[in-house]
Amino acid sequence: MPYSLFNSGKIFSLSELNVIYTLFLSLLAVWAYDKIENRWLKTYVIIALCILSLRGDWMFLDILYSLIFWEYRGNFKEQARWFSVASAGLVVFSAAAMALHGRHFYSQLFQAGVFLCLPILALYNGKRGGGEKSKWAFYIFYPLHLLFLGIIKVFA
Repeated sequence: MPYSLFNSGKIFSLSELNVIYTLFLSLLAVWAYDKIENRWLKTYVIIALCILSLRGDWMFLDILYSLIFWEYRGNFKEQARWFSVASAGLVVFSAAAMALHGRHFYSQLFQAGVFLCLPILALYNGKRGGGEKSKWAFYIFYPLHLLFLGIIKVFA
C-alpha cells in the first residue's frame, strides 16, 4: 500500500508493485536456476518470472542482479564485473529510451548511482551485520517513509 500510494497516488494498484514483490520473484528465479535441471524449462521459468516482474519496482533487473550474485557467490570480482555490465546496460538503455521519446538523455543518468553499491559490497565479509533491532528498523522504515511521502504527494 505505501508503495502504491507513493508512486500512483492510489491506495492499492496492481500496475505498480514494490520491491518486495520483485525480490520474491528473484528468490523464485534463484530457486529455479539452482533446482530445475532441464535447461529449457529453467530458461522458460526465469523468462516468465522476468515478465511477471515488469509490474514491480526494479523490474527484471532485480532478478538479473540476484542471478548474477547467486552464480558468482564467493567471487566478488566476477559479481562486480557482471553487475557492472548489467548496470551499464541499464544506464545506456534508460538514457536511449529518453532520447527516443524526445526527452533529455541525461535525465536518466541518475541510474548510474547503482554503481555506488559496489564499494559497500566489497566490504561485505560474509557475516550477517547488525542485530535483531536493526533488522526491524529497516522493515518499519521502508513502508513508513513511502507512506509518509505518498500522503504528501496526495495532499500537495
